[in-house]
Amino acid sequence: MHKPAIPLGRRASLVLFGIFAFSLTLRAQYAFSLAPPPDVLSPEPRPWMLGVIVGADMNRHRGDFLPECEECSFHDGSGTGILAGLQVERILPPSLGVALRVLYDDYRASYTETLTGQRRQVSDGTFATIDVERTMDVELPYLTVNPSVELFMFRNLYLFAGPAVGFPLRSRYRVVERLLDESFVYYETNTNEKVIGREVWTAVPDETALRFDIRAGIGFNVKVGRSVILAPQAMYAYPLTTISSSDKDWKSESFSAALVLKWIL
Repeated sequence: MHKPAIPLGRRASLVLFGIFAFSLTLRAQYAFSLAPPPDVLSPEPRPWMLGVIVGADMNRHRGDFLPECEECSFHDGSGTGILAGLQVERILPPSLGVALRVLYDDYRASYTETLTGQRRQVSDGTFATIDVERTMDVELPYLTVNPSVELFMFRNLYLFAGPAVGFPLRSRYRVVERLLDESFVYYETNTNEKVIGREVWTAVPDETALRFDIRAGIGFNVKVGRSVILAPQAMYAYPLTTISSSDKDWKSESFSAALVLKWIL
């Protein structure tokens, strides 16, 4: 008998929690072995850094969203969006730091399904029974504010975690249908695809005014100049709020990978 699979988001949360628990236990037992804040700041640590963040959000939507069209649905979509922003960071000796990030988070996603035996009007005005493919694209960019606490481990390696609040910049979707039989085209468009709905893009109904999530991640500081640091960084965002108040279980989690270019002030 197979055991049910643990959801991806829960597995990531457990891994991140394990990393933090291990690091705190290690500090308690071997406090003398931990280095002070990263040696990229030596020999005279200057506590402030300004950074530019560029990366990608790898999004996974959970739950259902029912768009305003017949036989349309959106289940567990996924996609990749842009992550960009600025951060201010302060080092607090001996091994802590705090950071404030202001980010452009793009939680876009797509979902595709195939409908068999659909009756559609084709180019000569007659109707044919054809298999069609429907793709629903959702655009969800946010302006996100993310304060976090950093714990520096083993020279330049650091862990970080904190809450985030996102302000929606745009919330919309579209549904595109394609004929899977290349010998037919739509009567309305004279191509093998068309947009389903009154408009090309439709606003997500009852969008939630704010997005709240919890974020945790890991990074590594690499000194590339006298006052310049390049830090590869990975982060996971666990959602606390839904995307729309009319779809109670529709949420979006995200894994992100980024490079942070920091200047020591």
